[in-house]
Amino acid sequence: MNIIEKINRIDELFDRAVLENGPEMLECLDESVTRSYFIRKLSGAFDPDWFTFAIKNGLLSFSEIPEVIMSEDSDGKPVRGFKNWEGAFPIVEAAKALSKFPELTGLLLNIIDEYIGLANEGQNDDARNFTVDYHIAKSILLLPIDLLMGSHLKFVFDFGLTRDRSLLSREMVSSFFPRVLQANKGMAMNLLNRFFTPVFEKRQHRAHSVIDDYALESFSKTAPDMLYENLGDDVVKWSIDKLKSVSEEHKFMFSKVELTSLEPDPQNSNETNLNFSLSRLVIELLSKMQKDKLGEQLSVFIVLDDHILSRIAYFLIDRYYTEFCSLFWKQANPLNKFEAKLEIYRLIWRHCDHFSIEEVNTVTGWIDDLDVDRSENEPDEQHQKYRAYRQLEWYLALEPIHYKYYEQVIKPYNQLREITEGSQPSHPGYDSYFTIRPGGDYSSSNRILGKSVLDVLNLLANKDKWDGYNIYGLQQDLREYVVTSNSEVVVQLNKFESLPIPFIYTFVDGFRGLAEKGATVDVSRFLAFLTLLVENRADIWDLSTDGRDKSGSVGMIAWTVRTFIKSNDYSISIEQIESAVNILVFMEAAYSGTFEWLNNDPLNDIMNSTRGHIYDAMIVCSMRKVKVQGGEPFWDEKVKDVFTKRLSEKSESIEFYWSLGFNVPQISYLDMGWLKKYVDLLTEVKEGKYKLPVFYGYLIFSGQLYTNLYELFYPVYHSEIYEKIENAVIVRRLVEHIWIAFAIGLDNSDVLLNGLLDSADVQKLGYLIDRIKTVDVLHQDEKIRYVWERLLAVSENSEDKYLKEKAFEMLYFAELLGDFTEADLDRFKRTISLEKIDVNTYRLLKIVESKLRSRDYEITGKLMDVLLEKLPSDAYFDESKMNEIIEELYKNGKQEYADRLAIGAVERRNFSAIEIYNKYHQS
Repeated sequence: MNIIEKINRIDELFDRAVLENGPEMLECLDESVTRSYFIRKLSGAFDPDWFTFAIKNGLLSFSEIPEVIMSEDSDGKPVRGFKNWEGAFPIVEAAKALSKFPELTGLLLNIIDEYIGLANEGQNDDARNFTVDYHIAKSILLLPIDLLMGSHLKFVFDFGLTRDRSLLSREMVSSFFPRVLQANKGMAMNLLNRFFTPVFEKRQHRAHSVIDDYALESFSKTAPDMLYENLGDDVVKWSIDKLKSVSEEHKFMFSKVELTSLEPDPQNSNETNLNFSLSRLVIELLSKMQKDKLGEQLSVFIVLDDHILSRIAYFLIDRYYTEFCSLFWKQANPLNKFEAKLEIYRLIWRHCDHFSIEEVNTVTGWIDDLDVDRSENEPDEQHQKYRAYRQLEWYLALEPIHYKYYEQVIKPYNQLREITEGSQPSHPGYDSYFTIRPGGDYSSSNRILGKSVLDVLNLLANKDKWDGYNIYGLQQDLREYVVTSNSEVVVQLNKFESLPIPFIYTFVDGFRGLAEKGATVDVSRFLAFLTLLVENRADIWDLSTDGRDKSGSVGMIAWTVRTFIKSNDYSISIEQIESAVNILVFMEAAYSGTFEWLNNDPLNDIMNSTRGHIYDAMIVCSMRKVKVQGGEPFWDEKVKDVFTKRLSEKSESIEFYWSLGFNVPQISYLDMGWLKKYVDLLTEVKEGKYKLPVFYGYLIFSGQLYTNLYELFYPVYHSEIYEKIENAVIVRRLVEHIWIAFAIGLDNSDVLLNGLLDSADVQKLGYLIDRIKTVDVLHQDEKIRYVWERLLAVSENSEDKYLKEKAFEMLYFAELLGDFTEADLDRFKRTISLEKIDVNTYRLLKIVESKLRSRDYEITGKLMDVLLEKLPSDAYFDESKMNEIIEELYKNGKQEYADRLAIGAVERRNFSAIEIYNKYHQS
């Protein structure tokens, strides 16, 4: 019998009695695939007799658990992979069915206890497969509660929840705990205690629960009703004691720094953390108590200084103000409570509309008596201002009744604002309030929006007015101010000519942002301003101080000019382009900064350099001038003069040569004759690691091959084949250009390609394979075959592992061939025999599908034979695609191939192929 016939027999025997059919079943289970099928069948259609049979015959033996798969990540660090053990699934199903089949109790408990023993023995064994822990723990959670032992729950916590806690945690709180609560209240209390006991792991500063944080959060929301209904005031007392003990041991967890608000609030760092969940549980359980008992508790809590229970007291008084407001008014001065400040602030805000005049006077008296710390040597005036600022915060809590009480509230409020010069807390009740904004500043609002231009310039020029504000935030505010108030700014642009150096960059960047959006801007006025700025501000060009800020500002000016001139949202005139060119030419001559490699990345380092921005903007101006003026392409003369001068004098500026290379295609459009005239200088070897910056710049920036530039640079293409180039992008582009030239048949491109193949440069050959295997209209069968054969010959005789692994990917060439021949099949077989890497079986099946679509069923069958023979038995194939191929082969009379493929699919655990096989083998 073949493997499918054995499985068909297993199906027949499974529906019969074990006693008579067990021996024959064992005969069918003589290989791993049939055992796998039997176990899956037992999991899906649980049968207690066959489960017992499986246990007694060792089919679910723990010795069959797959070992951990060890590998390395990209940094060479060990990585452990875990493969599921199929035998765990019937054990879980047995636990589910135990109430229906109680005769399995002893057998199942023995299995669980055996695994617990093995786990305890190998607790610290890195080679142990931890995925089984989850399934055994899940089986324990499914057991009847009266069968549970302490060792069972210990295993669940010590092993089941050590890796991915999320799935098991959800099951514990949603189904297991409610069952425990009904059956064994003592066990339920023990579980509660474990849930809310903080755990600190290595390298973690915050505590978490032994169960998943999200599961704990859900439990704290949904469990209070169930807990109080079953456990009454006892569970309330437990929760209070638990909160006391945890907060005493880990006080910081419940401080307002870690737990800003007891109700959902964006300022809470994480509302799934244990501190929030435990606090919420206590609050909701207290709320279930009878009000007289709750009042007794609150009267005890409220007098605790700076304790989480004091915060909870004020929170619940706020919630049940009518019942418990008297507790609030009995306090000496609650406004001096440091930790409970936000809870008290919200209580006053929400209920002040119902305060009597006496209660309003009480609050204002508290404000007058507010304790405000004074630092040593703090001047009287400064302290008075700070004290007024803090008092204003509490008058803001009374804001809902400002309209009612002039003498008691509005008048002192206004007096305090005079002292603070209008300054008041933007988020009263909070000691700090965070909103993330770009530029490194975290202040909550823009300090300059809405101000006049003169006020803004006065602020920026006077550091003593930056009180409480860092320069980075102020820079971002200026950018936002330009974008928001651009019409007012543009009218008074000349006033910004004296802008302090640190703010020039973001001021100009604001206009760049406007240009990118196509916002309405008077471009001529802006360019005139830039002209004055660069020509009149001599300090910009003195790089001995603030050199980084100044270089960045010059680069931003060039990039902003480029953005405006290039944008199709503006009707750019010749005059505006010439004005832009004048700015760029002036800056190019005036800038004296030196270039430094930051990331050793030519594209990003050069493009983001100051000169890189200038030269790139010059080319953009020339291209836009042609577009505006029309006619034959031409250089802007001033730009051409700059480039000619720098090239002729052999400038030492590395940015110039790279920028020139980046823009070679554009220059070839403007003036191909100029490139031909200076080709020797363009390809002159420079010192350093990048000896041909113009050619390399062209390669990096040009994904496509320009035929006129191919001819211009042909000698360089040829010489660079044999050179060691350090930059991978340059090498890849060089190879891609050579392949494209060969594919479209450019002159002498065969010489380049053969030189590339003869070079035996592993990196270059790898990139050639990458380029060819990309589906492309350029591909021609004979040219692909030529390269495939040449590369195969090199790879088969090479000892280089990387090259063999890369050459393995030539399998994908098969998809590109329109007419797949026997010779191609031979190449396919030779290629698949090379060093194997992670196999993209999905793409390999696409190759087969392409032949199937062309109705070449013979080749389809042969290709599948090769794949099944050569690829590892654990290589995964998409089941649906495999099944489609099998079905098509059967339908078109290729039964021999289809049979082998169906059997091969089943041997790889694709059991859905059995049905297709059986359909075509009905007797």
